[in-house]
Amino acid sequence: GKTSGNFTKLAAVFKIDWLKVRCQVAFCGIIKSILVKFGDNASEDEAADVLEEMRWIVDEAVFGKIVLKDTKLYEVTVDVFVIQVGDGRKTRFLKYYLSDLAGLANEHLDISIKIAGDNMKVLLEILNENIANVSSGGLGKNATYLLENIDLPKCKQLEPDLFKDVFNSLLQMKNKKTTEIKKIKKVKEDNNRIVNSSLIFHRKL
Repeated sequence: GKTSGNFTKLAAVFKIDWLKVRCQVAFCGIIKSILVKFGDNASEDEAADVLEEMRWIVDEAVFGKIVLKDTKLYEVTVDVFVIQVGDGRKTRFLKYYLSDLAGLANEHLDISIKIAGDNMKVLLEILNENIANVSSGGLGKNATYLLENIDLPKCKQLEPDLFKDVFNSLLQMKNKKTTEIKKIKKVKEDNNRIVNSSLIFHRKL
């Protein structure tokens, strides 16, 4: 599998068109063979075994688009995922692929949105989990990017309850941050008051 990816990179670098075509055909074959193992008819154990291979496929497609300026493998990968992978498996893969949301580039998020297609539920669930686990520093840049780039009207239409949960979570996060800022401000004011009182006391002495 990974040998095909290496040949694809060589073909692009040296502009060998016939090799690029052969690599694309080979890559498509690899995708389809892995999807058979990951398909809805596969057992849970079989599906779990190929999650890392699925990640490699998507990463290769993103690499081809960004570095090699070759969108063919990217389009093929997205099409195969959208057409041939059911919502259950797609959800499982995307939760696996986006588990380290903060460590991904925007291009990885873009392809994830395309792979999800109309499966807005998985993207909203991932967002909700990230908002629930957010630190006092606020919503991370990648969670913000997802929020800004998914089709929110479609999310609201297809998953109204989950959509509401996400925005309730965002509101709670905002209120929590406001409360924390107020607490910090009060502590600073109390400390300043203590310092000022101490200075006044020492001056009187």
